[in-house]
Amino acid sequence: MLESESNLAPRKLLEAIPWDIEWLFRASPLFEGADALQYLMRRYGASVGFSGSPELGRTPWRPIPVVGRYFEHIVHAGLSSLKGLRNIHRNIMVREGGRTLGEIDFLMTFDDGLMIQVECCYKCYLSYPDSSSPGKWTFIGPDPRDSLERKRRRMMTVQLPLRSPRHPSCDLALPLARGVLFYHPTHPASIGLPVGAHPEHERGTWVRVSELDSLDSPSLCWQWALHPKPYWLHYPATLGDAGAWMTFENAACHIRSLMQQGNPLCLASRRPVATDLPCHRMERVMVVGDQWPMLQAP
Repeated sequence: MLESESNLAPRKLLEAIPWDIEWLFRASPLFEGADALQYLMRRYGASVGFSGSPELGRTPWRPIPVVGRYFEHIVHAGLSSLKGLRNIHRNIMVREGGRTLGEIDFLMTFDDGLMIQVECCYKCYLSYPDSSSPGKWTFIGPDPRDSLERKRRRMMTVQLPLRSPRHPSCDLALPLARGVLFYHPTHPASIGLPVGAHPEHERGTWVRVSELDSLDSPSLCWQWALHPKPYWLHYPATLGDAGAWMTFENAACHIRSLMQQGNPLCLASRRPVATDLPCHRMERVMVVGDQWPMLQAP
């Protein structure tokens, strides 16, 4: 039986961390344009391996139910492994006249004198017809108040221009955005590149819970596992646990039960490339309620 999102064992957390840090360094950015991690890797490179990194021991790893907060921990470990890093400050509150203007995610200084501000986010967006532009498509979040366009605009116009009064001479401010754009299987293949998205963004498939059976392919021997929160970044923390992978029939039953809580679920599916090899083809799937996106987000 698959572990639920609320009781994933601490051991699974520790198993997921090296996978997610390694994924961070090779995943495509979510947004088009300059990316902080790619820029810093070209300029400095990483000083230690991802698994067994000493930064892991210094970071307060603990169950973090919010995907975005977990992603910040992964980013912190990844950035801390860069060569030439003098210091790194995190979650700097910016206030003016007693009013909070916002928070800077990371402020880093390197031995060559570079000071860079890094704003990070992890987001999942689903393709949906744009009601204001017939024939066009938008990408909105499981919480329909969020969208790719809105998040990117806020990143570029609010988060990146934010400066700390203590560090007004920051040389550079860049985003570190990762995530997945999920496409519905009935939406046309002609959907163009979403405005502001990286051309090589990570992709997945989304369906409503009543459409689960459309994913079943008995002849292809797909196996299924849940991405428990907060492990939506990469493949499941249960990746190496053969007992976590289920047939479609068992997975669909488990998914329908969990979906009664009303929260979206993120899944991984895999199909053996060859029966005599340990390689698999992996895909991501998000399942939402039948009323999405009409239901008010909590």
